[in-house]
Amino acid sequence: MTCGGCSGAVNRVLGKNIQAPNAYHISLPSQTVLIWGPSLPPFDEITAKIAKTGKAINSQEVVEDATKLPSIEA
Repeated sequence: MTCGGCSGAVNRVLGKNIQAPNAYHISLPSQTVLIWGPSLPPFDEITAKIAKTGKAINSQEVVEDATKLPSIEA
């Protein structure tokens, strides 16, 4: 995810699949996507939808403890 078009593709997919009270944040500088919430779709379903955009997923991790989430930068 190196350009606005790449992050835009991921944003479109997540916007259709991640509904409130869930949320997500895409950071182009760090090339990361954080998704959190109490009623998320299954992890494999989310990663499959991101992969369908053609963007590489370099790592994936489920974090159960919110205190261990990476910081969100603008």
